[in-house]
Amino acid sequence: MGTSTSSKGPNNNAPLVPPWADATPDQPLPPPPEGPRFKSFRSNLGKFVNSGEGHYLRRSLGEYARNATGGAGVGARRFGAMSNAGAALFGVINDLRQGGTGEAISGVDLSALAGKDVDFAIQEIVAVLTPVNGDAEKIRAAMHVALSEALEGIDEFDPLSIGDEMLIDMMIFYLRECVFEQVVMDSKEAFQKGDLQRCQDAEGALHDLVSSVVDQHMRPHFANGLTNLTQNQVKDIQQNAIKEVWIEWEGYEPW
Repeated sequence: MGTSTSSKGPNNNAPLVPPWADATPDQPLPPPPEGPRFKSFRSNLGKFVNSGEGHYLRRSLGEYARNATGGAGVGARRFGAMSNAGAALFGVINDLRQGGTGEAISGVDLSALAGKDVDFAIQEIVAVLTPVNGDAEKIRAAMHVALSEALEGIDEFDPLSIGDEMLIDMMIFYLRECVFEQVVMDSKEAFQKGDLQRCQDAEGALHDLVSSVVDQHMRPHFANGLTNLTQNQVKDIQQNAIKEVWIEWEGYEPW
């Protein structure tokens, strides 16, 4: 966490979805809403930071989903590049845990990482899978957190010991971080509306809320297990989970 201090945030004229980030670039996008589409989201988030009152957080996320990001159907499209990277992460780890090399997905033989210090292995995997695009920083951070949390307590990287539940957790952690980082980036200066402790507490509360809602909507998509699950299916799982999160947030009452 702590990304908000460096966030400039998009302006009202920014496209709802940058072309390089669009999950469905072949489909037309609506124009951005007229007027200050981020104002209510950022204002209510700033009030939450300053007061700690949870209804301001819910109100801000409702405005974020409905207005700032264009609703569930459009908002999820903003995560196309991040979903692609998440699918690649799944593909590499799934291949490695089945005795493969991950090379067909990453372009690099990663099998030699087995037995290496887990922190070193995480750095190498993240470096190989981080794409060159406008979301690179968020993707890199999300992958690092996801791998670190899923492999917590392990000293040596052993992909053969990664079970289904560990990999599912890894993917949920990854999407959680992507959503959190995007909200924080779009918040602009909202997390600077209070003293340092209040800002940190507010970021922590937002992170907890995002963690809960992403887990709630993503985990059921893995109910049938990981057998024969493809990267495209994992991309779709992420996109569907984001849509469901946005739909829930759209239901948060504005007043």
